[in-house]
Amino acid sequence: MGRPAIRGSDRSRSTPPHGLTALHRLTARIRGSRLGPLALVPFIALSACAAPAAGRPTASAPSAGARSAEVRIISFRFQPADLEVAAGTTVAWTNDDAILHTVTSGTSTKKDELGNYSLAPDGRFDGPLPDKGRTFSFTFSTAGEYAYFCSRHNNMTARVVVR
Repeated sequence: MGRPAIRGSDRSRSTPPHGLTALHRLTARIRGSRLGPLALVPFIALSACAAPAAGRPTASAPSAGARSAEVRIISFRFQPADLEVAAGTTVAWTNDDAILHTVTSGTSTKKDELGNYSLAPDGRFDGPLPDKGRTFSFTFSTAGEYAYFCSRHNNMTARVVVR
């Protein structure tokens, strides 16, 4: 016995949802072309040039002579946890985890053994890093000690010391 034929109203079930039809046609063309996966190269190149979506923090290129430092978020830790920089330095935090983190100025102190924390953001900076590869930056212009934490994972704490 062969496969049952698609009839009347059953045909709508085999049609992909709106918007996927063009993708299916493109995929079929790529499979049928002599270039195969190489046909995707122009699309990949164009997507790399796309502008970031609105509302996403981006790091700006430092001007000549400007100082910069980097903190990476790896496995639910700020690395390095203690960073010493000169006044005028721009620090860029990059999320290397595939989960939302924040860089929130202020303190996060463990209150009890149940894992509750006392949060005291000070409002100097608060950068969301919604997923892997995102970057947030802040320029420290005044000497001092700046504690910060992740508002989603309160045990993630670190500090920047500005000289």
